[in-house]
Amino acid sequence: ISFSKNIGQLNCTNIIVIIEQDEELVEEVVEEKKSLEFSQWNLDVINLPQNGNIIEEAEILTEAAVNATAGGIQAEKQYKGKGIKVAVLDSGVSYHEGMNLAGRVSFTRNTEEYSPFFDDANGHGTSIMGIIAANKNKGDLQGIAQKAEVYSVQVLDSANEAPVSRIIEGIYWCIENEMDVINMSFGMSHYSAALEKAVQDAYDAGIIMVAAAGNHGEEASSIDYPAAYEEVIAVGVSDEKNQMSEFTSRGEGIEVLAPGEKIWSYSVFSGLMAVDGTSIATAHVTGGVALILDKFPEADAEYVKQLLKASSSLAEGESNVGILNVEEALELGEEFSTVKNEKKIVPQERELTEYDTEGIVTGCWGKQKHKDIITEIGVGNNYLIAAQAACDADEMYWADKMLHGQHNYVRNLHFLYKVAKKMMNHTTNLVKENKLEDFLADITTTNYYDSKYGTSDVQDLRDVIYDYIVNIKDNDGDTLLAKNKKKKAWAVMGLASHLLGDTYAHRTILKESSGLDSADFKNMSVLQNKISYGVIEFRDLKHYAKDDKESDVTKNYEDGTGFYGERYTYTKNSINNMLSLFISTDNKFNVQEIYTKNNYVEGTTFSCKLNNLSAYAESNGCYVEVLDNMSTSCYMVNYKVEGGILSSDNDCVNYSGIYC
Repeated sequence: ISFSKNIGQLNCTNIIVIIEQDEELVEEVVEEKKSLEFSQWNLDVINLPQNGNIIEEAEILTEAAVNATAGGIQAEKQYKGKGIKVAVLDSGVSYHEGMNLAGRVSFTRNTEEYSPFFDDANGHGTSIMGIIAANKNKGDLQGIAQKAEVYSVQVLDSANEAPVSRIIEGIYWCIENEMDVINMSFGMSHYSAALEKAVQDAYDAGIIMVAAAGNHGEEASSIDYPAAYEEVIAVGVSDEKNQMSEFTSRGEGIEVLAPGEKIWSYSVFSGLMAVDGTSIATAHVTGGVALILDKFPEADAEYVKQLLKASSSLAEGESNVGILNVEEALELGEEFSTVKNEKKIVPQERELTEYDTEGIVTGCWGKQKHKDIITEIGVGNNYLIAAQAACDADEMYWADKMLHGQHNYVRNLHFLYKVAKKMMNHTTNLVKENKLEDFLADITTTNYYDSKYGTSDVQDLRDVIYDYIVNIKDNDGDTLLAKNKKKKAWAVMGLASHLLGDTYAHRTILKESSGLDSADFKNMSVLQNKISYGVIEFRDLKHYAKDDKESDVTKNYEDGTGFYGERYTYTKNSINNMLSLFISTDNKFNVQEIYTKNNYVEGTTFSCKLNNLSAYAESNGCYVEVLDNMSTSCYMVNYKVEGGILSSDNDCVNYSGIYC
């Protein structure tokens, strides 16, 4: 974590781990489906109440049950942060089925045309969110405050950097929207009066702020800002031996430590990643604060800060700083009151357990380069290149509709996949623009029926790929043209991943009208009737919106990750399938493998149907019968105007269809 006086930017990094990597060996490990040791030992360290016993479907600890008795034993309420509004100021949060965001806002994007599936290009904010509030019942990871209302406030860019002004803007958004807690897993060494004023205003508004102390180690003369401001709870890192980590900035002002080495959380494309840094420790404390506020809703920032210190467990080798102890904080808070000189508060001496983390490999974010990361389906820097391309697809190529699920999305996906595979196996590195142009011109795919859009779509995709590789610069200021062929290929796979995500977001057929708010739509009965016949795609909903509700309908339903959440499950599975296929030795595009694996069990039906999937696959020469189970029987259009079909719906004019 550093500050550059020349450009005036906050830089958010975690510890950089540089590893000699044998790419062939790593790919072999992935192909053999070997996995790293997954252990949330960090939750034991912080003494999370009822760890591992979170029940959602059969909620045994309702408000009514708190006072109920069974056999003379009173039920005890679990505190999960319910109703507490937590803002994560970070790089964004990509949608995950195991994480429910209450809302999101971006101060880095120039357009609202983007998919929440690919909101976070580097995984930093997604990891922070996962630690704070991941829902164990809906994913692999258990967060600390699973019922908190978490908001993604995107202020950091894909390099985890931001001008101070953008951080200030994010803080004032939190004030205006009445957040209870702000997580700031970033910092700078340089004092800013403007940032301090924003922090003071948030403090005066009753917001509790938690921030990273910094990763500069013993050499640091002070902790980073905003953690160094008096109003903010400053967090350092403890390791598996309950010692303060060597990389934690040691200046005065750290209120509490939390686990921050080899901690599992979610990352880009829903992968699991083990991460390090004061950023990660900060998320633990934020989650703990949400639980404290759940139990003590009137608690102010000073009360919470002192309670955290008084309830913490003295770290090994330290005399005045302790490790977060959530259960003790909740118990001690019953009788706790603040004191005038909070420096006199000392952690409690306890016998602490050491944890074995030898089997966990960490990969972290660096300012100049994203270092090696191993996730469930991707490898290292290449995987992050794909994630960045998936995010850039909306920001830079929003007008290229064939990249966003329109027209024959099967053929377009096949083309992108084929380009990436051939690029990976090409004999030369394609470092010259004319060589790249010739290479792309030689690749095409089968096209039987798409006389109107088929040829033009492929050419447009060639243009997008060429532009992205030749002109888009990475964090080092280099274009992908200067990179090796593997990095170019992974960027193309990122574009393909975006296309897959948008296919499920926009081309899925609505199966029922439950969840639609009648206040958003005109002719609701007509809409419900069409849904019952299966002739409405998600992209069609906006045509039925009230005149002043069209953008809300798109945001809340078509792009709303909480509506028909199974679309995301299908997206995740399909991207996993495609990338796993990509890193295998088989060069062939396998439409059945990509769309149906883990999405379909023989003898059942798909919970998501894609409009015209079977016919698109047939046009591309790759039809298999199983696709009929997740496809409409023919292209169906629900909206018609005088003189023809709406332009957004006429991308299957070469197919027989039903217009209604």
